[in-house]
Amino acid sequence: MGLTLERSDSPFGRFTHAAWSDPCDPLLSSARIWYFEGTLAHGIERHYPDGTCGIIVQLETPHAPADAPDGRRFPALCTNGLATTPFGVVAPEGTCRVVGIVLEPGMASAALGVPLADLCDSTLDLHDVIGAVAARELGERCADERDAAAIVSAARRWLRGRLARASGVDPGVAHALERLRAACGNVSVAELERETGIAGPRLARRFAATVGTTPKRYARILRFNHALQLICNATRADLAAAATTAGYFDQSHMYADFAEFCDRTPAEFARALHYPGTVNIAENGDASLFSKTA
Repeated sequence: MGLTLERSDSPFGRFTHAAWSDPCDPLLSSARIWYFEGTLAHGIERHYPDGTCGIIVQLETPHAPADAPDGRRFPALCTNGLATTPFGVVAPEGTCRVVGIVLEPGMASAALGVPLADLCDSTLDLHDVIGAVAARELGERCADERDAAAIVSAARRWLRGRLARASGVDPGVAHALERLRAACGNVSVAELERETGIAGPRLARRFAATVGTTPKRYARILRFNHALQLICNATRADLAAAATTAGYFDQSHMYADFAEFCDRTPAEFARALHYPGTVNIAENGDASLFSKTA
């Protein structure tokens, strides 16, 4: 895979987006690192639970949470725990320059050096989580570079160093995470118990301490996100097909997950304006120019 670089001049904005991933990298196989530079045409980007955690480096004016009435902004260097609810991010006026490190929860726990139970649905200052020295090192490495590829490479070197020195994740939790992610959530807790040799209540406690939620709820998040991707990638939304392919027993079960993890019904989500290649929704724009017919 390696690095991909895209430049956009469209109704979504004018920007450069670089992304790196390498499934064959023995240390960083499940990590993705991206860099964005440019201006956006829509003020708010709506995100949905996807089973990952993140580290964000904002090299210009920081973004802000959409639900913050006091005008506060995110810390310039911050980390996001596992999301179980939708959330909006408000872009600053003018040019954005942002680096993102996307991690599955086991790798996030190792890289941050803390269990994720206290980070769920939170965005915290990275200095407070990993210490000022390590956080400043990441920020300075990225700020010292101007080229998109070099910035992504700087973040990758920092992450590799963190993981090389990190303690391992609970083996049972690591196995459960790998199985759940590979199957997009379609693995029963009973199967995980048999494979790990850990009884249900103990597995749930150990998993929640590392990840921030139980295996059952994490499986639901992964299955929900798979459904979002199927709906976004379809030429014409077929909600029944998306429910079946994602592994739901029927559409009503998919609707139940949308009620918990989304701020729209499946049909409303299908009609919304999505950033290309993502399930994220662009708000404050003329969605009629881009929306699909559900």
